[in-house]
Amino acid sequence: LSSLSPTAISEMMVLKGADASALYGARAANGVLVISTKGAIVLPQADAPEPVVKIRKNFNETAFFYPRIYAGADGLYTLTFTMPESVTAWNWKMLAHTKDARFAYAERTINTQLNLMVQPNMPRLLYQGDKINLQSRISNMDTTAVKGTVTCLVEDAITGQDLTATVLAGNKTTFSADKKLSTYAGFMLSVPANQINPLKIVIKAATGSIADAEEHIIPVFSTKVFVNKVVPIVLKSKEETTFKNTGLPADAEVFGLGVSVPQMPQAALINSLSWLANYSFNCAEQTFNKLSANITALNIMRYDKTAQTLYQKAKDELANESPTLEKLPTELDNMELPWLKLANKRAEQQKQLFNLLDTVKSIEKIDLLLARLYQLQNVDGGITWFDGGKSSEYISTYILAGFGKIKNEGWIPKTKNLDKQQAFIDKLIYYCKNQRNAAVNSILDGEALYALSYFKGDYAFSSDDLNLIKASLKEHWGKMNRLSLSDQALLITATYRFTTTSEPLRTQARQHLLSIRELAIEDTQNGIRWKAISDQDNLNTSAEETLAFLAEAFDEEGKDATVKPGILKWILSAKPEEGWRTTKGTAAAIKLLTEQKATVLSEASNISLSGGNQTISVSNDLFKGNTAGFIKTDLKDKAVIKNLTDQPTKAAANVYYFTSAQNLDSLNRQVKLSKKLFYYDKEKGLQAVKLGQVLKAGEKITVVLSITADKPLKFVFLDDKRAAAFEPVYKTSEYKYQDGISFYQSVRDTGLQLFAELVPSGTSTIRYELQVSQEGTFFSGPAVLQCMYNPDIVSYSNTEILNAGK
Repeated sequence: LSSLSPTAISEMMVLKGADASALYGARAANGVLVISTKGAIVLPQADAPEPVVKIRKNFNETAFFYPRIYAGADGLYTLTFTMPESVTAWNWKMLAHTKDARFAYAERTINTQLNLMVQPNMPRLLYQGDKINLQSRISNMDTTAVKGTVTCLVEDAITGQDLTATVLAGNKTTFSADKKLSTYAGFMLSVPANQINPLKIVIKAATGSIADAEEHIIPVFSTKVFVNKVVPIVLKSKEETTFKNTGLPADAEVFGLGVSVPQMPQAALINSLSWLANYSFNCAEQTFNKLSANITALNIMRYDKTAQTLYQKAKDELANESPTLEKLPTELDNMELPWLKLANKRAEQQKQLFNLLDTVKSIEKIDLLLARLYQLQNVDGGITWFDGGKSSEYISTYILAGFGKIKNEGWIPKTKNLDKQQAFIDKLIYYCKNQRNAAVNSILDGEALYALSYFKGDYAFSSDDLNLIKASLKEHWGKMNRLSLSDQALLITATYRFTTTSEPLRTQARQHLLSIRELAIEDTQNGIRWKAISDQDNLNTSAEETLAFLAEAFDEEGKDATVKPGILKWILSAKPEEGWRTTKGTAAAIKLLTEQKATVLSEASNISLSGGNQTISVSNDLFKGNTAGFIKTDLKDKAVIKNLTDQPTKAAANVYYFTSAQNLDSLNRQVKLSKKLFYYDKEKGLQAVKLGQVLKAGEKITVVLSITADKPLKFVFLDDKRAAAFEPVYKTSEYKYQDGISFYQSVRDTGLQLFAELVPSGTSTIRYELQVSQEGTFFSGPAVLQCMYNPDIVSYSNTEILNAGK
């Protein structure tokens, strides 16, 4: 500047901020001095703005056709409707008619597409540490060639943090596509090892005048298993304690700490009803218990002012709810990624509670659930556990007994459904009383006797039926001491209902019940329970169910009024945050809570939890407090739990952490689960996939799950999440039969879920096929096996790293 003569300057200006950066880039961020010695200043043209792009997000596989029809003055009609935003061909059919019965019919094929479209080959899921080549097809539907850029943006779907620079080596590339042709672009994406939130990925293609983009939210799974460890705590008046992180595996990664207090009976009832009514699966048993939960909610809303107040409270909270970030599909949010819902559990519970206690919605839901149960009834009158299976004696008797219980509570179906309901029950009774066990002289089993006892006064049992029932009762009493405690309770109840006071079996039932009472463990703080419950070897019945059966037996006897409240006190003290451990156990506890009107647990509880810079409080106040709370912490900072009341209080600390599957699987010696992958070799046939082997895109892979059990397993749930490299070959959910096992196969976005009513002892195998659809390095998570009605029996398979390429 010192060498420039001021007289030579014809014009001068200063540019700052965005104007400077737009013309001269990042080096002009602090401002630009522009000087001209040759007339007026002519600024360089900034790059043309990118075309406006609407990011496509709706990729539903079905379209709900709700057209709006507009009549024009010219006599033509215009139909408008919304379609999913994917490239799809739709079959459109129209039938029109006039008042004088003239008809017209038309068919068209509608293609939803744009002139320029980007179509990423997105995985359905990712694991921590996965590396994937995200390939996208760019389709040019125009009649002229185009050139442009493709960009990829990645952010944390929960926090909104921009992760593009962290997970991508580069986020922009160029493309060119001739007229009516397609080309491809790819980005290498590496999932951080500590990423546990879903990723929002946006792929955008743009030319000078047109642009297109797709947005996908991809769940990220941990390479470890998420565990909730419950630690009971008893605090004296105003006492506080520092929570110590002890007893966890060496590789444990603590996610957070929760605290909960025992719930009042009414809160326990309503919260568990909400949990049961929204359970994820739809087998026959869970469909019935959802039905029962909605019927119970409908009943309590008619007479219970507390429930009515809670409904209004939930309605108010939902009305004041602040907008949240985009959420995953319900299936993933609630089941597959449990750590995501901990911080927002309260809001989710209030939403579920509002829907459950809305009587209009409950009535609609009851009709839908009844219709599904009718569909699950086979020609022989029995009910299958899942669609397409054979009738299950256990499930059929369980549901028959359930309908007997809600009948006794006064529930009657709608008038238009009465005949259908009666036909359903008649066929079910016929099935239950005609399924005989030939190995024990064709007698009815204990579950069937118990279920039939609910209909003794409503169903016309023939003399042959009654003779069979009496003979079955007598046979079972001959081996009473070899039965589990739950089976003994069922038999006692059935005996009371099918015998008179003068019959010897009634006397025997009364004496046996007294002996059971003498074995009870009882104290004022925890209530009544029996040691034999923990010792019983029953894969179908939980502790809550056994106690409910015992309470019912003592009710039939009618001489000890202390047993039922004591049992309920123990069940409440052992309740987790939401429902009990199983749907059947939760349903049994709910029945006890609805029958026992007296307040069982009345002590006030108020606990605070402080960790880091967070402090939360929980209480069992039904209207003002939350019974459970959560703070996200790795427990490196001190966490303090304090009793805020003047009386001793019980509480529970919940430590949420990630650990390897091997740490959990070593605890279980009863069942072993392994997973192996095989590929097909033209010369050698099926061959095991070796460590480091590169699988080819499009190649079919056979997954073999091997189950080794010391004894038969009943009602088994097996969840095998696939690696991100794979897509299922068969995408239809159906009943299948393999290696002597019949099971329902449910194809999910994240993997395959299998439900087997019986897995025999020894070693059994289940096979299914996947296809390689992605390129990169991928983690294959463990398959998990669990007995649905005995969650203590659980096993995890091995894990491995897979490589896939061209």
